[in-house]
Amino acid sequence: MKISIIADDRAIVVDGSAAINVSNFSDLGIHPLVHAVQYDTESERGEVEYKQLPGMPQIPNQVIGLDQFKAVFGKAQDLHREIRERAVKADDDARIQRESEAAMEEAEREAAARKAADEAAAAVKAAMTPDEKLAAIQVQADEIKALADAMLAQAIEAHRLQAEKDAAELAAYSDKQMKG
Repeated sequence: MKISIIADDRAIVVDGSAAINVSNFSDLGIHPLVHAVQYDTESERGEVEYKQLPGMPQIPNQVIGLDQFKAVFGKAQDLHREIRERAVKADDDARIQRESEAAMEEAEREAAARKAADEAAAAVKAAMTPDEKLAAIQVQADEIKALADAMLAQAIEAHRLQAEKDAAELAAYSDKQMKG
């Protein structure tokens, strides 16, 4: 993992994921002369870069190891993680809000479409003459009667098949009793 801390920008970057303008950056306790820290957790090696002060010689970069990084700059990694977790939660909350709003809009569109269809059906029905209404009712009645007839035929057939099965079982039982 590559960690960069840029003091002047109050930024913490972990593997390219930046947290910039960190409000509680001062909580990290970074010395005011530090310009930046670059650290690689794989090699356990990093460098501290210092600011150039006017009229003063440049302070050379300081090579640091794991113990020095953890002791002086370790809080930065935790702070970056907290900031990224809050950002991810905020993104998730925003996505959920967008999805909720989209679902509400879809429900409103569906309700409007149902209302329009109901109004159109009512208008057609209102425009029908009494004879047309009677004809429509007769068509529905014929459909219901055809459905009832089909159901009755199925029930009769099922009863007939059961009766045949029962008769065959009774005949087999009687044959067995006579032979036995």
